[in-house]
Formats: sequence, C-alpha cells, structure tokens
Amino acid sequence: MKKLLAGILGAALITAGLVSASSAPSTAAPYPGTVKTRTIAVGIATPVPRQAKVYVKVTSYGSGAPKGHLEFTFVHKTSGKAYGFSRRYDGAQQYKFNDLRPGTYAVVVTFIPPDDSVFKASSAKTRCKVRK
Repeated sequence: MKKLLAGILGAALITAGLVSASSAPSTAAPYPGTVKTRTIAVGIATPVPRQAKVYVKVTSYGSGAPKGHLEFTFVHKTSGKAYGFSRRYDGAQQYKFNDLRPGTYAVVVTFIPPDDSVFKASSAKTRCKVRK
C-alpha cells in the first residue's frame, strides 16, 4: 500500500511540474579548458612602409567557435628588440601593426580564451617582413 501511495504522489508531482523525471542531457557542456584549439598564423607582405600584417585563424577540435584575445610578440631578427601587442579575437581576420622598425621579424601569436571558456590556449609562429 505504501508503494502505491508513493507512486501516485510521485506521478502527481511530475504532472504538476514540481519534480523533474529526466536527468541531465548527455550533451552537456564540457568542463572549462578542455577543448583543444589550433592557432594558424601567416605573415602577409604589405607595400606600406613600417607596417606588418598577420592573418590569424583559431580552430577548435569541437563544434564551437573560439573567442578570446590574441597576444602578438614581434622579435626583430637583427637587433633582438621585442614588441608586444594584444588584440581581441572574434574570428579569422587580418591584423595590422604600424610603426615597426624595418626588417624581418619572428612573430609568436598566442590565443588566450576567457577564464570561463571551454577552450584551451594555443600558439603559432610565423615570420613577417617590414619595408622601409
């Protein structure tokens, strides 16, 4: 008799919407920082003096589109002087950097996701040439 009353009470609560009968879906979001990303960076030649262009694309090994910010580090090949820049990343695009010394640069691009993001950080290296 007790089981019958418990079953009727449970059915009434489920029907009223006070108790959930289903569990969490199996496609729940993963834990923060668990989805790998890959950063692709390509230096682009530009006819503008003292300007560098870098094309950057960040892909994920999941179904989402990574968003965050990018840290650019330009290191001049002959003098060794380093320049750092930060830009927001919302999708693949070209980034311009002005007032650089002429010469060849080694460029390291690091993708940094927000703290609560499911994506991991990643980086890429490329070269860039700046005209006089």
